[in-house]
Amino acid sequence: MYRESELISDLRHPLFTLTVYLYTLLLLPILHSLWLLTGTGNANFFYAATMVHGLNSSLAIVDFVGASIRSQIKASVRAESTVAPMTGEKGPLDLEGDEWQIIQLNKVD
Repeated sequence: MYRESELISDLRHPLFTLTVYLYTLLLLPILHSLWLLTGTGNANFFYAATMVHGLNSSLAIVDFVGASIRSQIKASVRAESTVAPMTGEKGPLDLEGDEWQIIQLNKVD
């Protein structure tokens, strides 16, 4: 099907999602202890942090679903396409190479 490295490379917002998760994982215990243990915190701050965590989880799910769809589309394009280089030879589509070349995509009959 597809590899995990392709899935991770197709994510749109991986850095944002990771940093918000780290932010909420650090902030939620601190706000919880300020609110319940010391009594100096405010419940609204804890509630807002849980909302940010929930919205980030929704964004992560949508991002992973979109990345898996993009990976499947790329895999189907690789499977259905052939490369017709300037020499006229046909072969499998290689999108992993480091060199640029002129290609023409033809649908396999």
